[in-house]
Amino acid sequence: MQSAFGLAKRLQISEHSGGELLKSYFDRFSKISEFYDEVKELADRTTYTFSMFKRSRRLPLVKSSNAHVRNAAYRMVVNHVMQATSADLLKMNMIMLYDLRFKDGYDIKFKVPSHDGTVSFCGPTVPKDEICEEIKKRFTINLKDIPMLCNVKTGPSWGDLIEWK
Repeated sequence: MQSAFGLAKRLQISEHSGGELLKSYFDRFSKISEFYDEVKELADRTTYTFSMFKRSRRLPLVKSSNAHVRNAAYRMVVNHVMQATSADLLKMNMIMLYDLRFKDGYDIKFKVPSHDGTVSFCGPTVPKDEICEEIKKRFTINLKDIPMLCNVKTGPSWGDLIEWK
């Protein structure tokens, strides 16, 4: 989570304007602010933070008497939830692709993990609509009432990908 100072520096605006921008953002998206508060409160009580799949990280610096160190630790607390959850989802994605190939027998090859997804290649015998439907079905989940959507694109090359259905 960005501080007013950090946001002001990044956007080249005054710190006051950065603070106002953050306030209006969290006023508009109050659930995000509530989520941050819950995550920070848990870290205050336990010195741990967890991904949405319960992977933990201990951050004892949330107890620091130095405000700069403590605030940096709070940013790490929130970042861990987001980044570790993203990594967990990517790992689950790779396992599901493995299952499609080796348990379900699809001629599919996992090639490239990207920052928010994977790129896979299917052999010429794989029915495109069938595999796309299966991937979309397996990869679309709800996580704590948050829909995790799966977008499937197909095409002969990276530059020619188009959204499938």
